[in-house]
Amino acid sequence: MSRLLFAGISLWAGLADFVRADDMSAVAPEFHASPQTIATCPWDITAVVALPDQQSICTGHGDGSLVVWSLGPSQPLRRMTGHSAAVTALDVDAAGRILSASEDGTLRVWNVDTGECQLELTGATSWLTCCAFSSDGRWAAGGGYDRILYLWRLDDPAATPLALEHGEASVLSVAVSADGRLLATGANDGRVRLWTMTEQGPSGSPSIIEATQGAARSLAFLRDSSRLVIGYETGIAELRSIEWGEAGAALGTEIELNTDATADQSAGASQGSLLGSVRSFDNSAGVTVLRALTDNPVIAAATVGGEICIWTFPEDPSGRAIRTVLSGHTGPVTGLARLSTTSGPAIVSVSVDRTIQLWRTKLLATPAIVTVPVPDSRLWALAVSEVNGQFAVGGRGGYLAIHDLESGTRIHQVAGFDETVDSLNFSSDGALLAVSSWKAPIVGIIDVATGTLKQTIDIAANGRQVHFTHDNLGVFVACDDNFTLQRVELAGATQSVVVSNLPTYAVDVSPDGGTLAVGSGNWQQAVPGALKLYNSADLTEIATLSGHEHAVRWVTFHPREPILASADENGVVIVWDLTTRSVLHRLINPDGCKPVAFSPNGDLLAVGLKDGSIQVWNWRTDELTQRMVTEDDVFDLAFSPDGTAIIAVDGEKQFSVFPVAEVNHSDTATNAAHWTATPENAE
Repeated sequence: MSRLLFAGISLWAGLADFVRADDMSAVAPEFHASPQTIATCPWDITAVVALPDQQSICTGHGDGSLVVWSLGPSQPLRRMTGHSAAVTALDVDAAGRILSASEDGTLRVWNVDTGECQLELTGATSWLTCCAFSSDGRWAAGGGYDRILYLWRLDDPAATPLALEHGEASVLSVAVSADGRLLATGANDGRVRLWTMTEQGPSGSPSIIEATQGAARSLAFLRDSSRLVIGYETGIAELRSIEWGEAGAALGTEIELNTDATADQSAGASQGSLLGSVRSFDNSAGVTVLRALTDNPVIAAATVGGEICIWTFPEDPSGRAIRTVLSGHTGPVTGLARLSTTSGPAIVSVSVDRTIQLWRTKLLATPAIVTVPVPDSRLWALAVSEVNGQFAVGGRGGYLAIHDLESGTRIHQVAGFDETVDSLNFSSDGALLAVSSWKAPIVGIIDVATGTLKQTIDIAANGRQVHFTHDNLGVFVACDDNFTLQRVELAGATQSVVVSNLPTYAVDVSPDGGTLAVGSGNWQQAVPGALKLYNSADLTEIATLSGHEHAVRWVTFHPREPILASADENGVVIVWDLTTRSVLHRLINPDGCKPVAFSPNGDLLAVGLKDGSIQVWNWRTDELTQRMVTEDDVFDLAFSPDGTAIIAVDGEKQFSVFPVAEVNHSDTATNAAHWTATPENAE
């Protein structure tokens, strides 16, 4: 094997940055199948908008309030009250002002930073159902059940608003193009109107298209203002061109789409030939909200069935329209917001089920620097030494090998440990390697310099995970069958404590050696997992951390701060503040996960998933920074000591090395390498 296993990491990291920053609008965004639930609210959620910082949102509620939420970490920041009836719609301008419409017949303009209502716009005689700012922030539009769209000048809010009549039909939707030149409305009778806008307001009479598919409940301009998408109560999303003439803009005919060749990326969704239009999830799922996601024709259509349909329309009419269906809500979706992230657009959705959900875009996968075949065994365990430039891999049938970290060359293949290797851990001085097996009640101790099995120690039950004590004179073992955590001295003494009435899977030791984190559960049953902290000296319990609904499969301490990350069988990763015993962040992954690891400086958190991917998070901001893909379940992973690479084993006969892209490291990290979790602080 080449001596340059890790050569070129900087080059590959640079390539990863290039790929991630490439034009994401050139392809259909691929979203994770499962959302992150931001919150469950006590009030009905009727609308949502993303704020300009792209790190917070505002929701409208059935009790008339508005709530501003931070997304990193997910928490409410402030609640704003003033409407006397339900909020029905929201919009936001470039300055971050919020516009709200309400069943009380008023529009309100809010200062998000202070929560102050800056303006109350009156004049409507019935419920308002929709609202929008003009793109220059000079106008506010609102329409509703009195069949009029009102336009208020925000520099003269006391003036009588302009009134654009809609015959005998209620106004259900309004949209303003990004360039500010177009204003569109949808009505209960199915008619859609398009006005050409000037600084003084609408110019002339509107262009009108007659009813085709029932009430026009939602509208969205594509981001280049060239087309309008109309969402109907019958579940149809219709694409219309914008045609310009001497009299201004007009709505063109339906754009013909090759929907006979529709590539449907969801299971069980209907298909059909619909000239110039596409269906949502099924014929009965009316469209409630539309949002343009990218600069090319990608639209998110929310439905009364609780689904979100992502439609990618072809630039070439002879091409295919691609649909992806995201199912996460249990009731009609009442609002969608678009967020910009490094991986592409993300979606925040709200529903009558009172949940706020975040749908993240999948990052393009960073390729491995190298994948090294190991024909002798499937690999399930990995450990990296921080001091001697070596790493170890182990797997089925007792296969265990020690490799050079720089070149990847196998230095030793260890003989004598005949059970499947499930966990590996180097002593802090790099002289010893501990190994445990979920198939046998023994721990092996390897002399790293010679690659020989130095000692085997009988334990009370099969060992799921092993970790050296801080002084390297013993090991802690999470024992599967008898639900215990054991401390076993290399000289023979043993201590044991029952963690819970569930199999014990995971153990880690704090940087100062004083505290243990232990995870347990039952991966075959949907029962809450147990996560506990213990004093490493006498195995007395310090605290129980409650939050996992499934088996806790992995725990890892932050290298510098009193912070712990834990991962469960259902794909939930929780980052804990151990000073307060509180949840700092909750990361939701699309599949169950096992290994989690902090980078050496503590800024990144890597998570291995059962779908074969590795996610790298800037956990302080909840930002997913990188994604890698292996061949099978990710069984174990570790950062290189300098943090520039991740080594992973995936249950196949190989290990892979991936480059870690550079990130802007947080300046809030402390150097508190020595700390102790005391019983007095336990909840």
